[in-house]
Amino acid sequence: MKFTRFISFFLIFLLLSQSAFSLGKKDKDSDTSENTSSKEEKIPKEVITIDLLLDTKKPNPQNHFNWKSSAKTSGTTSSSSSTNSEKSYKDYFDALSGASKVHSTKYFREATLDSSKKNLRTPKGLRNLCLYAVANPESLSKDNFLVNQEGKKVTITFSHRENSYKIESDENGIINVPQGFFIKIKEKPAEKPEKEVKTEEKKDEAEAVTEEAKPEEVQTEFQKDQPLDSLTAIFKGKLTANLTNEGILTLKGKIKVEKREEDKESK
Repeated sequence: MKFTRFISFFLIFLLLSQSAFSLGKKDKDSDTSENTSSKEEKIPKEVITIDLLLDTKKPNPQNHFNWKSSAKTSGTTSSSSSTNSEKSYKDYFDALSGASKVHSTKYFREATLDSSKKNLRTPKGLRNLCLYAVANPESLSKDNFLVNQEGKKVTITFSHRENSYKIESDENGIINVPQGFFIKIKEKPAEKPEKEVKTEEKKDEAEAVTEEAKPEEVQTEFQKDQPLDSLTAIFKGKLTANLTNEGILTLKGKIKVEKREEDKESK
């Protein structure tokens, strides 16, 4: 009888021990899962709303680059407004100063940088495109700014600071960010040693003029204008583009920070 009780107590003890072990293991697994998820990069909830108007044929006081963002910027101008969650800017070309009224493209760049404030999370061509709406209209011809529309498809090309850009919408006039942006980077020619060039009719043949050799410049083909591959979160979105018969280009839409998915971007 005593032996039977002993066996019973022993079995109960084993069952309780096994149950406690199982619970402890689940808690450990749960802690491990939480630690792993906490190490994953948190995607900031940043959204930028864009409203751009640009007359591509002539100077137009209606040209503007209006935008608002929930991303942090240093902009505190009188022409900007802010709420607890976002700042908004209404910018245009100021003929008196010869520059944009609010200098909002500076803050736009800040809003599109990553947490290190070094790397753009948007195509380079996006900000450069926005510059024209608040710049001297002469810059359009200087940078060979062209817009073509076939049906609803819009293609924008221009050159800025020695790089060439192409921005294309789909057949419905939607520009996908960043897939619709392309860039042609001018390659820097390899440095060559200075060569001696003697000036004609120099009395003193010992005197010579040296000038740096100027090899032909080579340009690459258009390639994807996308943020660095190392960035795990970038701005994505859709911008609706339209060109009127009068040459008025409008661009409206939203972009927001999302986790990068290389397989989808490559298509």
